[in-house]
Amino acid sequence: MLALLCFSAYRYAPPQQMLALGFVYLFGITVSIILHEFGHVGMGLLFGIRSRAVEINGLGGLAYLERGAESRWQSIAISLAGPAVNLA
Repeated sequence: MLALLCFSAYRYAPPQQMLALGFVYLFGITVSIILHEFGHVGMGLLFGIRSRAVEINGLGGLAYLERGAESRWQSIAISLAGPAVNLA
């Protein structure tokens, strides 16, 4: 992702500036993904569902909960908690 960002804008700014900007974007995206996953974990905790692990990979992240939700509404709330954190 960093290489793509730097390569796509190399003619508009000096390479050092683009590299620094790329690292800032990469850091921001990583923090956004982590907060998103912890939104799912936090909502699960509100329903008494603990998290086994949170995995961050190149395409995003996954929150592994110990068990499934007890009702459809809890499942919907847990699913929407991650995007809600990103919107906030």
